[in-house]
Amino acid sequence: PVLLAWFYVHCAACSIKTNSFCTTITQPNVFPAAGKSDGTRAISERNEGMKVFLVDDSVIVLEKLTAMISGIDGVEIAGQAKNAHDAIQSIVKLKPDVVILDIRLNGGGNGMDVLKRIKKEIPPPIVMMLTNYPYPQYREKCQALGSDYFFDKVTEIEKIYDTFQQLLTDKS
Repeated sequence: PVLLAWFYVHCAACSIKTNSFCTTITQPNVFPAAGKSDGTRAISERNEGMKVFLVDDSVIVLEKLTAMISGIDGVEIAGQAKNAHDAIQSIVKLKPDVVILDIRLNGGGNGMDVLKRIKKEIPPPIVMMLTNYPYPQYREKCQALGSDYFFDKVTEIEKIYDTFQQLLTDKS
């Protein structure tokens, strides 16, 4: 399906501006993994399971993600943060396998700042961007910064569960 819309966007999160007639075609949520020619990403071979870190400034979203992910065997929530500074510090220290990251965060910084920084870690975590702003410009910017997945909070949050199931299957 094609959605036609006239909009003006100036996002504080990534400074993208657009004032245009936009034709947005439904795009896949999975990006080829950065740095690997076959498009796959390895999850650490630790025996304790897949560690996940959550970053969102909404308590409601954090609670929903926690409830969803806590029910998946082999996945543990390593921690969570509500702002960019705390997220970067915790992710660098805890080294989770997967980070679920909101684009817009309160308290200074944004999800794209976090994404850019944590993708420098060795090994870099798998990053799932989760946003209320699923504009093509954000999707492209996140992909360019190394995001592995991109989900709309309103219409695609439930896909995170299926994505974890697939990641666990791929790990086996």
